[in-house]
Amino acid sequence: MNSFFLRTVAFSIVLFSSIIRAESSNEITGSSDFIIRDSQGNSAQALSLAAKVDIEINGLIAYTQVNQRFLNSSSEFVAGEYVFPLPDTATIDSLTIKIGSRVIQGEIKEKQQAKAIFKKAQAEGKKAALLSQDRPNVFRMAVTNIPPGEVIEINMSYVNSIDFIRTEAGNTEYGLIFPMTLTPRFNSSHLNKAEKIAELEKSAESFFKNPSFFSNDNKMEDIKNPIEINIRLNPGFSIKDIASTSHGVDIIDRAGNDKTIRLAKRFEPMDSDFHLSWQQDNAELQPSLFVESLSSADNTEASEHFAMLMLTPAGADYDQVMLSKEVVFIIDTSGSMGGESIRQAKASLKEAVNLLNPGDSFNIIEFNSDFSMLFEQAMDFNQSSQAEADTFIKNLEAGGGTEMKPALLRALKAPVDVEERLRQVVFITDGAVGNEAELIKSINQYLGGARLFSIAIGSAPNQHLFRQVSKFGKGTFVQINQLDQVNRKMKDMFGKISRPAMKNIEIIDHQGKILALEPESIPDVYFGEPVKVMIKLSDLDINEHSELTIKGMQAGQQFEQSLSLPQAPSKGIAKLWGKAKIEALTDRLILKQGDEAQLKQEIIGLSMKHKILTPYTSFIAVDKAISRQPGQALKQSNIKNLMPKGTQFPSTSLDIQPLYAISLLFALLGLLFRFKRVPYSGVRKKIRKELRKGVRQCER
Repeated sequence: MNSFFLRTVAFSIVLFSSIIRAESSNEITGSSDFIIRDSQGNSAQALSLAAKVDIEINGLIAYTQVNQRFLNSSSEFVAGEYVFPLPDTATIDSLTIKIGSRVIQGEIKEKQQAKAIFKKAQAEGKKAALLSQDRPNVFRMAVTNIPPGEVIEINMSYVNSIDFIRTEAGNTEYGLIFPMTLTPRFNSSHLNKAEKIAELEKSAESFFKNPSFFSNDNKMEDIKNPIEINIRLNPGFSIKDIASTSHGVDIIDRAGNDKTIRLAKRFEPMDSDFHLSWQQDNAELQPSLFVESLSSADNTEASEHFAMLMLTPAGADYDQVMLSKEVVFIIDTSGSMGGESIRQAKASLKEAVNLLNPGDSFNIIEFNSDFSMLFEQAMDFNQSSQAEADTFIKNLEAGGGTEMKPALLRALKAPVDVEERLRQVVFITDGAVGNEAELIKSINQYLGGARLFSIAIGSAPNQHLFRQVSKFGKGTFVQINQLDQVNRKMKDMFGKISRPAMKNIEIIDHQGKILALEPESIPDVYFGEPVKVMIKLSDLDINEHSELTIKGMQAGQQFEQSLSLPQAPSKGIAKLWGKAKIEALTDRLILKQGDEAQLKQEIIGLSMKHKILTPYTSFIAVDKAISRQPGQALKQSNIKNLMPKGTQFPSTSLDIQPLYAISLLFALLGLLFRFKRVPYSGVRKKIRKELRKGVRQCER
């Protein structure tokens, strides 16, 4: 009797918790730790001895080496897996694993083939590593057959370009971000009644099959993994105002304009993205053409030439007449926005409303599990509507799930209040959603004449989502990770959206030919934003000085600018072109534009040619020697990760109705009295029946 009583109490609590977890989020966690279990099921942390990042920045190209070292502190062979973030712009081109005294070089293979090779190596007792891409900014490393007491050293490299903008103050500001963790993401959870019952029964089944639910050994404490970051900055011009808004740094002068930047504390926990910015010491940004020429290995094929063109149209090219606009602000108040994030978001929204001009109209939509609006439709900006907005913003609190799509559709589908006003939708969110592709499809379908802009909030926002929203929403985005950035960043944002963008941009060579670009269509260019395109050139296009002409439309007027661009030879440009081409093909897959199988094969072909990681290929490394003999046990690992710094999940951050949760809990506890004399073997059937009854009652 007592045993059954205790088991049922424990079951009620555990199942209630599992339902909350299932309903509230499908979590992708961030920084890279191993949790290893011994033969008794006890947890043993594979200690992270150090993580080290070395970044070399030459002009507008960054070359990054990531080194992470782990120790198998258990007494048995282990197989470990971890998930980690990198920039969504990162072009990963190498993998090296050092385990003990052995160094293993990675090769690029088709994903399924690489997985099969990994499984075969695991069965044969060989050390192996498998690096895969889960999302454009989320990667997964699996290692196997790691002997007890040995150090695991993982090295990977990637190349990406540096972002830059022109600020309202007229400065050119460059920026680099190295992500170190991920904000847990929430997936849309519109389940019907049958799906809810199925999920509950699934949780009940797992309870009976997993007695470790009753063990305190299942509880694990967060470990703050240390990271060391070293940057060699060779900008090619005089710089000023080097700063990190995320971490304390030491800046060391070197020859000429070169600098070395390192963490002031040397090591920091991997719980927030690292930000570095620097400004050019003169106002004029010179256009640049970075070129890489590749020959075939046997020199039997003609050389291929790849280029990256980066330029910023002069501020004088932009019409200074401010646009009359309808601005719809969409603010995320879900559970992941708790703590510092919601404070930054509310401050940003308040500042944004204050920056509206007479003649503008606006509305505010806040969303979590549901959404609500300040006004039924956009209202003219005046003293009265501003006061109502201030009160609305003041009362916003974080809690609930992240149902972004309904709020987005409400903003895009609403009738335009005045035809002459351009609708601009401004997202304020951490982007902690798992259904990016679904959102992009909706934007592509319903955007119409509107434009989407984003304000990325928090210490580890979803950078990939913001880039995609900007691309398909024909807008741009800014990131705010400190409260003291709000005023300046919002002024920069409104400086962009208040001026007409340059549209229909074409780049023409010295022979009058329109160049084939990646992306194929240059997006609208806002004040201060760069034009950055990848170009594949023929031998005839490679001259000592490239004469290019940029053409486009702005505010109904045609503009044209001729450029003489000295070439800057740079390694990695071919890989960046390959990455851009793959992104374009991936976008077509998302939007179902073309044959799916053919598009995937094109992506795989580019991956193999340029030796870069894609969603359909993986890096695989296998040791030839056998480490684990037949009969020796191999234990699997779990993952433990740090939450982003400053993030707090309130007790109400559930994607589940509170009354539903409470009612279900009491329904389960009712089993104590209704079935306390029923044998243990018959409980499962009774629980299913009671769960169905509880759900039906809560649905009424």
